[in-house]
Amino acid sequence: MRKVYISFDEANDTQYRDRLEELCYDKTCISRSPEIRNVDNDSSAQDPYQQVPHEDLKDSSVTIVLIGKDTWKQKIIDREIYSSLNDTETQSRNGLLGIMLPTYVRTGSELYHPTTIPRRLHQNIVCDYATICSWTNDVSLLNGLIEDAIVKRNVRNPDNSLPPLTCDLSGAGWSE
Repeated sequence: MRKVYISFDEANDTQYRDRLEELCYDKTCISRSPEIRNVDNDSSAQDPYQQVPHEDLKDSSVTIVLIGKDTWKQKIIDREIYSSLNDTETQSRNGLLGIMLPTYVRTGSELYHPTTIPRRLHQNIVCDYATICSWTNDVSLLNGLIEDAIVKRNVRNPDNSLPPLTCDLSGAGWSE
């Protein structure tokens, strides 16, 4: 059984985190996402990733990013992805999977627009470290995507070169 960390927009997408946990629990994976994330929005913090729940991340093998309408704006999501991609003495890096939620606002026929998903996730889709898909209730498909993310983490290198977000973003999308 795999352990996954679920990164999500707490204000808008908790019901999808709960549904994903229902779909996968005891079948595919165990969720390691925190119930509540208390993040200090003080941009002067010396280590911008010090508040990421490392205990929840350290024994997970894949980070699933649930992508709704405002996910791309949040510095906590950037922190969680960043920490997931670090290979340290106490934690090996995670595979990375993005799941587009029904709450994500599409502007065309494409699955997503690059500037309206978390920029660090987009960067890793481009380098073929991360995978992105639409929301599904199919447990077999989810299991396959999780396994693919694990394979990719062992054969590809992530791109974690972006500077950290120091505050939540606003507007219609991030710019390159």
